[in-house]
Amino acid sequence: MIRRLFLLALLLVCAFGNADGTTVRAVANPELVPGLIEVGAPFKIEIYMNNDDGEHVGYSMPFAFYSPDASISNVVHVNVGAYGPDSSIELLNGWESLWVFLNEWTTFSWDGVLPDTINHSVAALNGWLPGSGDLVRIKFNYQIDEEGSFCIDSVSIPNTSPPGKLDWLFDFPTTFSGPYCWEVGELPTDPEIGVDLDSLIFESVQGESAPPAQVMHISNTGVGTLNWNASWNSSWLGVSPSHGTAPSIVQIYVNPTGLGVGVHEDTITISDPNATNNPVRIPVRYTITEPPPEILLSQTFFSFNAIADSTNPPDQFLTIYNDGGGSLSWTATNSESWLTLTPTSGGDGDQITLSVDITGLAYNTYFDTVVITDDNASNSPQLAVVRLEVASSLPILATDTSYIVIPVDTDYPFPADRYFTIYNDGAGTMNYYLQTSSIRIASLTPDSGSVPQTVTIAFDSIACVPGSVLFDTVYIYSLEALNSPQIVILQYNCSAAPPRIIISKDSVFAQIYECSQGTGSVIRPSFTVYNDGSETFSYNLTWNSTWLLPSPVSAEEPKTIYLDFDYYGMVPGFYYDTVTVWAYNAINNPQSIPIILQIKETDLPALITVNKSQFSFVAQENRTDKDYWIRINNASPGCMEWDIEEDISWIEFGIDTTSDQRYPWFVRIMPNAYGITMGHYYDTANVVSATASNSPFPITFDITVWKLRGDVNYNGVINILDVTYLMRYIYAGGPAPMPVDYVGDVNCDGFINVLDITLLFRYIYIDQSPLCGNPY
Repeated sequence: MIRRLFLLALLLVCAFGNADGTTVRAVANPELVPGLIEVGAPFKIEIYMNNDDGEHVGYSMPFAFYSPDASISNVVHVNVGAYGPDSSIELLNGWESLWVFLNEWTTFSWDGVLPDTINHSVAALNGWLPGSGDLVRIKFNYQIDEEGSFCIDSVSIPNTSPPGKLDWLFDFPTTFSGPYCWEVGELPTDPEIGVDLDSLIFESVQGESAPPAQVMHISNTGVGTLNWNASWNSSWLGVSPSHGTAPSIVQIYVNPTGLGVGVHEDTITISDPNATNNPVRIPVRYTITEPPPEILLSQTFFSFNAIADSTNPPDQFLTIYNDGGGSLSWTATNSESWLTLTPTSGGDGDQITLSVDITGLAYNTYFDTVVITDDNASNSPQLAVVRLEVASSLPILATDTSYIVIPVDTDYPFPADRYFTIYNDGAGTMNYYLQTSSIRIASLTPDSGSVPQTVTIAFDSIACVPGSVLFDTVYIYSLEALNSPQIVILQYNCSAAPPRIIISKDSVFAQIYECSQGTGSVIRPSFTVYNDGSETFSYNLTWNSTWLLPSPVSAEEPKTIYLDFDYYGMVPGFYYDTVTVWAYNAINNPQSIPIILQIKETDLPALITVNKSQFSFVAQENRTDKDYWIRINNASPGCMEWDIEEDISWIEFGIDTTSDQRYPWFVRIMPNAYGITMGHYYDTANVVSATASNSPFPITFDITVWKLRGDVNYNGVINILDVTYLMRYIYAGGPAPMPVDYVGDVNCDGFINVLDITLLFRYIYIDQSPLCGNPY
C-alpha cells in the first residue's frame, strides 16, 4: 500500500554546555525523500551546533528516541568549523530518559542504577573553540519492515554522583517542547494532484463587467513530475494557463458576454494520467444577478400658477419608470402642506397626481420637493422640484426699471430719448397715468393709458455745469393697483465730454464652412468698442441668435470683441443678427452693429487626421487599463463622414457623445485584458472615409499583458529570482521592473523599496497570500 507520509514537526533549539553561548538545532533529514521515513531504510538526524560565547567550552546534547523498532547505526562528525573541536564525538548510553513503549508514556525515576531495557543516548563533545561550527549526523536503522512511527525528544540529565569523567556534561539540563514524530511507511512513487481550492464561485450583475479572476495553486503532493492539463466545457469559463508542470499558479476567469440572469455551472478537470488521484474536479458556479432598479422620472420640475383667494391650479402628473432591472417599488414624500401627492407609493410606470391647495397662501412664490426613493434602486433618491407662484388677485403696478442715468453734454445739452415699460404684475386690468414737475422733461409719451406700455421720455435743454449731477422723478399712478404710486428716478450726469460709444465697424461679414473649419488657423472676425469721451464706461452686449458667440460680453472700454459661431447643424446659406452695445452712462447709449454669417458648402476633398497613430498599452491579465483618447478630424474645411474598422478583442472603442459628436471627434479607447494571457499583442485599426483622399488611415496598437505584481522579471511566476531582481533595481541601479515599474510595488503604497522586498520574501516562503493588486 502506498501512503502519503507527512513530516509532523522537528525543530530542536537547545542551549547547553559550559557556556550560555553554545546553541544546538536538530533537524530530521531522511536520506532519500526529505520529510519522510521509509520502512526498513536508514535515516539520519542532523544536529547543528555553534559556539558563539567567545570562550573555550564543552557541550552536550542529551536526547531520547522512542520506538522499539529503531536503533542507532552510527554517529558521524563532519564539517568542523574553522577552529575545530579538539576531541571527538562520543555516544553515551545509560542515562535516564522519557520512553514511549506500546503507545504509553512511562517516567522512570533516577536512583543511580540504569535499567538495561531503557534505550537512550547522548552525543557529547568537549574542548570546543570559540566561533567554530560543527555538524553531527546520527544515523538510525528502522529494524522491522512494517508501518509505525518514530519520535525523538530531549531529556534532562541529572549530575553523576560521585563526580566522574563526564560530570561536566550535565551541569546544564537540556529541554524543549516535544516530542517530535514522523510516520513510517512505504514511500509513494507517483505524482499526486494537489489543488488549494475545492470550488470556485463568481458573481456579477448583468450588464456590468466580469468579476475579477481567481487564482488556484496546483501542486504535486506525491513524487516525480506532475504534468497537468485543465479542461472544461463552457465558453464563458477560462483557465490560464490551461496546462503546465506543477507547481503552477492558474488564473480562472469568467466572461458574462451572452449569458443571461441565473446560475451557470461547469467543472474544471485537472488531469494527469500518471497521478494517483487522476482526475481532480473543481466545480465552478457563476451567478449573474439582475441589475438593480433605476428610478426615472417623467419630469423633474413642475410649475403651478394661481391667483390668491381664487381657485386652485389644475393638477399635474409625475410618472415613475424603472430604467434598470429587477422590480421597482418606490415611495414618494414631500414637505409642504399645500402640495398633496396621490398615491405615495407604487411601481414601474405608476403615476403620482400633484395637487396644490392655495387656501391661506399670500401673494408669493413657494417651493417644495418631491422625493422618490427605493432602497434597492441604484440611483435612489430622485428629486422633482415644484414651484408655486401665487399672484395677487388685484392689479400690481410694476416697471422694468426704476433708475435711469442720462449723460448730458454741457456743450449740447439735449440728451437722447430714454424709455421705460409699465406692466401689471398682478391680476385683472390696470390703467396708469404719469406726473412730473421737472422743467427738464419735455414730454412723457403716452402719459396715460392701459398696460403694458412703453413710455418715451423726451428732454428739453438741460442747463448744468460740468461735474454736476441733477435728479428728477417720474410718478406712475394707477387707480386699480394695490401699490400705487411707483417712481422712476432720472439722474443727469453733466460733463463737457461725456462717454460716447464708438464701434470700429459698421457691420461684420464672416464666412465659414459647414461641419468643420479644418486644422489650419482660423481668423475670428472682430470689432472694437471705443470711448469718444473723457469719462470711462463699461459695456454689456446683447444679441438674439444662438449661433453667435461674442466675447467678452462685458468689459471696460476700449475692448476688442471676437466673434465665434456655433455652426453645428447649420446648413449652407446666410444668417443675420445684431449685437447691441449698452453703456448706461454713455451719451449715445445704446449702439448696434449688424452681423452677417455665410455658411459655405464643402468644396475640398476630406483629409483624415488623428492626434496620435501609434499606441502602446500595458494591462494586467483580466483587468482593464486607464482610458486613452484619439482625436479624429478633417484636416480640410468642410464635412467628412468616417468610421473605424477594427477587430481587436483587447480594445474597447467609444465616441465621446458629450460634445454632440462635433469636429473633432474624441474616440475613447480602453485596453481590456480579459480573456487574454500574459504576452505581447499587436493589431491595427483603420479610420475610413469615402470622401477622404488618405483613406484608410491606419492606427497601430500593441499591448503588453502581465500577470502578477511581484513578477518583476516578467516570466509569469514569483520566486527568489524576483527578489534578487528587485534588490538590484533598488540598491545597485539594475533594470526597472518589467513591463512597468509598478509591478514591483507589491504593497501598493506608490513606492518601490525594502518593504516590497520584505513582502515578497513573506509571500514566497511563509503564507503565499496574494500580493496587493493580484487576483485572489
